[in-house]
Amino acid sequence: ELLAAVSAVGFELLAKRMAEATKELHDPRDRLAAMARAYVHRGVDNPALYRLMFGGYLGAQDEGRPAIERTAAYTMKALVVDAISDGALGRQIPNDEPNTRAMDGAILVFWSQMHGLTLLLVDRLVGPSDKMEELTENVLQGMLDGLVNGIPTVPDGVWVGPPLAG
Repeated sequence: ELLAAVSAVGFELLAKRMAEATKELHDPRDRLAAMARAYVHRGVDNPALYRLMFGGYLGAQDEGRPAIERTAAYTMKALVVDAISDGALGRQIPNDEPNTRAMDGAILVFWSQMHGLTLLLVDRLVGPSDKMEELTENVLQGMLDGLVNGIPTVPDGVWVGPPLAG
């Protein structure tokens, strides 16, 4: 229960950071991009908490997550849903029953890209760390543009895979 409470606080802090990143922004794409940046930064800034939140330590895959954690995570998801509904992906997608699969697909792509990038940065499987901002922006914009329109590129000087010793 203690770890679930800590994880829930982590989701609350992440949702707060994502909301703060968007409070002055009106364009839905800009809001979604700001949330993505906040997501990556929060995970990189506190990798132990990030791993607790997303690592599956609090329940087996079939058991589900503790209620306190799910409630806190829902707040974070709602921010993403609002931006997507408002047109962050080039058109408005009403958050209603006929659009559930499209909305879930958009959220999955968003979350997969940002979660994967966060873990790669935390695990130092992509870098160097002084290129994090540029790398995040390139992956983010590639994701938002859609893989149909192009594949995101990494900036010059970025390595993929663990760095060589020495």
